[in-house]
Amino acid sequence: MASESQTPSTDAHHLRGIGWIVVSTLCFATEDSIAKWLGSEIDPIQVLFVYGLVLLAWAVAGAARRGGAAALAHVRVRRPWLLMLRSLVLLGTFLAFIYGVVLLPLADAVAISFTTPLLATVLAAVVLKEQVALRQWLAVATGLAAVVWMVQPGAGVMSAGAAWMLLSALLAAIDIMLTRILTRSESNTTIVLCLALTFVVVLGAAVPFVWQPLSLIDIGLIIAMGTAGVGAQASFTQANRRAPPQVLAPFDYLMLVWGVLFGFVIWREWPTAEVMAGAVVLIIVGLYLARAEARAQA
Repeated sequence: MASESQTPSTDAHHLRGIGWIVVSTLCFATEDSIAKWLGSEIDPIQVLFVYGLVLLAWAVAGAARRGGAAALAHVRVRRPWLLMLRSLVLLGTFLAFIYGVVLLPLADAVAISFTTPLLATVLAAVVLKEQVALRQWLAVATGLAAVVWMVQPGAGVMSAGAAWMLLSALLAAIDIMLTRILTRSESNTTIVLCLALTFVVVLGAAVPFVWQPLSLIDIGLIIAMGTAGVGAQASFTQANRRAPPQVLAPFDYLMLVWGVLFGFVIWREWPTAEVMAGAVVLIIVGLYLARAEARAQA
């Protein structure tokens, strides 16, 4: 009887988690769309420098709201070099993504980014020495074959945009690995503050060489981009507090739906048949790997 009485509560909790993950994918797609729009007119270094200022403001405000001004004074960094490395990797991920998404239809860029879970699985096995079953390796190989089909390097048609997106996916996989290590010792506040400071300090050294005047619309879009990014991360966290990864994983791929929709409405873009076919394979493989990981952790 106890299990029966808990089922409706659990289902409701999972539904709330699904709702949050849908919001998260929409926020991520909004952030990506704004990045594509701005990156076609403004150097990505400048875009991400101002984005870093917005992220820093949100991080400081969030930390102060949770613990007052004293919370900032008591931020502890236990693994500074690893934290800095992770921040630099994520900075590279953002730069590569913007350089790539400007050159590709939005849906194509999103589809190629689905390579990240495959690469994360490989890194988890090679670097973190996690056990990966033969079936998972076969799934990874299938997914990578789909990526080759999508970008078609052997046909001489692999674009610079696809190369940038593959680099972004690789860096994102490294970020996942580093984040898994850091969350054992560092708080979320410390991780976000370090990321924002890295954006501001590192890009601040380069931004004078590419700076151009920003209109009020540009500033508003960058603030919206930063706010969407913060909203995406916050929604993702809320979703994972309410539902397990195997419940949420299928809804992560709404990113492709939003990418197709935003790409068509804003730029009149439509993904190629090769990309859509490859994306379907990557989604199936990604769902399988998420389910396998959930079983391994059960």
